[in-house]
Amino acid sequence: MREGDSTVLGKKVAWGTQNPAQMTILPQDESCLQDEICTYGTPWQPSLWAALYANAADVAAMPPAGIHCDWFCVGTSTPPPGHEFKDQCQPVPIDECIRGLANCDHNAYCLEPVDGSGYLCKCDPDFFVSDFAGIACVASGLELVHNISGGVNTALLDKDRIREARTSLIEALFNRIFVDNTQSSVALVLEGVFDYPLDMVENSMVDTGSPLFEGRSLWRVILRIPT
Repeated sequence: MREGDSTVLGKKVAWGTQNPAQMTILPQDESCLQDEICTYGTPWQPSLWAALYANAADVAAMPPAGIHCDWFCVGTSTPPPGHEFKDQCQPVPIDECIRGLANCDHNAYCLEPVDGSGYLCKCDPDFFVSDFAGIACVASGLELVHNISGGVNTALLDKDRIREARTSLIEALFNRIFVDNTQSSVALVLEGVFDYPLDMVENSMVDTGSPLFEGRSLWRVILRIPT
């Protein structure tokens, strides 16, 4: 292990057999080659990663602050949950999607969040959402297409209102028992339109045949409900 200067040889270390194992710095000089040393701007700082661990025992088992050989943490330390050491001491999130570790329906696709922590499953747009988080996606269902008008000369402000109207429409379908609430829910139907965003067809309708709709925006709302 090296301390503040990665060009200066550090000391060898040894791990005890207790659980969690404790590391002891030995008096012998280590023999890592220069190109094996982590080349970060600052040494390994375990305090920066302690919050990722589930309990104090795992935190206590982390290597002490310093500059370690690239392979050191891979072979001696347990990474935080959902993370791994990949040829360095800085833990990185595991990509469950690439590794095939995600619990997604075979008709769903897997998404890694921006921060890389965990994963998210979404049903393929050609299938219908029958359980949350892409756990179950079925081939049969009902697609409802509605046209909803917004305000007059307010097209840029209407999206939130149309989104609220979509939710109200879904609630009405359940309240009137057009949709079986033992098999689905408002939240589940809303998840099912993830890949079917609100679509503004007209920003100012003309020649509608009714003064009630002149100048209003027109939006297409799609609902997809599994049978």
